[in-house]
Amino acid sequence: MLKAYTIRPATSADVEPAVSLIGMTVQSLSHHLFPPGQIRQIIADLFVHRGNRFSHQFADIAVTGGGVIGLLLSYPGKALTRLGVSTGHRLLGALGAAPFARFAVRALPLAFAPEANSDEYFVNSLAVLPEWRGHRVATSLLSHAETKARHLALFKCALTVELDNLRARHLYERLGYRVAQTISFRRTMGVHGSAGYYRMVRAL
Repeated sequence: MLKAYTIRPATSADVEPAVSLIGMTVQSLSHHLFPPGQIRQIIADLFVHRGNRFSHQFADIAVTGGGVIGLLLSYPGKALTRLGVSTGHRLLGALGAAPFARFAVRALPLAFAPEANSDEYFVNSLAVLPEWRGHRVATSLLSHAETKARHLALFKCALTVELDNLRARHLYERLGYRVAQTISFRRTMGVHGSAGYYRMVRAL
């Protein structure tokens, strides 16, 4: 039997559960890109501030009486460049010059990899607590993103899936998403910790 939950816009007060959920989506990269032990602090700083790729401003959460169980981060594809620059500025202030330089070198291949086109709505992050998987929370959050896309007159939704995350790829394929591009980083995987990803798109 499916359990009940609702979806609402996130606020900065949701930072604690949001950090855990966003952390689940960036786990494979965080150890390569950021100083050890700082990832939660970095995500928290980004989440509580506006105008960056991980801000509560662009987050929606699934909630029950027991708290937050899922999170969606999404925005128009045409905003990616602007948000990427502002996220970089925020990271520079949070990390300091030397750690940021290390981050920038390791993240450089990712910075120029395609994620979403300007006529697409981009799902940056989608995460659900393990104990709530199987209750259609991810499906509901993704449907919520697609509704937001239509309200903005965007009729394609895009997302990325790590090459080795076959479970997620199969889920998105069942929901109508198709692989539009395969981006491989296998030659440089040791630098930033990602083998690459599928860029998947669904026409709405």
